[in-house]
Amino acid sequence: MEDKTTKDSESINSNRRGNSSQKRERGLQIEGYSLEGISIAGHETCIIVPSLNLAFDIGKCPQRAISQQFLFISHGHMDHIGGLPMYVATRSLYRMRPPTIIVPKVIKESVEKLFEAHRAMDHSELNHTLIGLDVGKNLFVLFI
Repeated sequence: MEDKTTKDSESINSNRRGNSSQKRERGLQIEGYSLEGISIAGHETCIIVPSLNLAFDIGKCPQRAISQQFLFISHGHMDHIGGLPMYVATRSLYRMRPPTIIVPKVIKESVEKLFEAHRAMDHSELNHTLIGLDVGKNLFVLFI
């Protein structure tokens, strides 16, 4: 006879992993906006707002983030910015418009150097618009 506790535990674990017959809802609704993303401390952070065509941080460049036109980088830690050159290169590969990337003004020069290093190694253009934004300043973006 099977132990009921074991059976219930297996059922719960199966539901956590997802089941091909069940659709798993992903994301979060906040103030009418649907958010998607990944955040694993020290490894990767990327939050996507599909309805606004933007992402916050790029992590390791998750596939879903590539289609976002606007990218806001919170700070220069690798788990937030590591996939940046891949994001720009992949958008170019897919013949998408060059993205607009907003970074803290204090790291803008370093981000420019990051792109220069990748251009030298990859011999690609890595077209994008890079905006440095001071803390406490507003940026108005027209979402078309």
